[in-house]
Amino acid sequence: MHRTLSESGSGDASLDAMQPRDAARESLVALLRVAYSAELAAYIAYLGHERSVRDPEEKLAIRRIGREELVHRREVGRMLAALGATPSARRERWMPWVGRLI
Repeated sequence: MHRTLSESGSGDASLDAMQPRDAARESLVALLRVAYSAELAAYIAYLGHERSVRDPEEKLAIRRIGREELVHRREVGRMLAALGATPSARRERWMPWVGRLI
């Protein structure tokens, strides 16, 4: 039985091994881009929540949680950079709106 390149891979074992790895990397980068921008939306949502609360202790707790979101964002940003990737400019533009709506 004769198989085509699309059925059997490229015929080059090193290229065939890289394709799943590249796909996994791209999937990871896509997830990290979502996470990076979602951390911004979460931070903005916590800012809004903090403004709606009167109790000083509760405000402080909410502020701490918001700052944790920024720490997470920084960590995810480092992961993106280590992969040679950058955040999604499009998500960065619309996630602040998501944070305001929450």
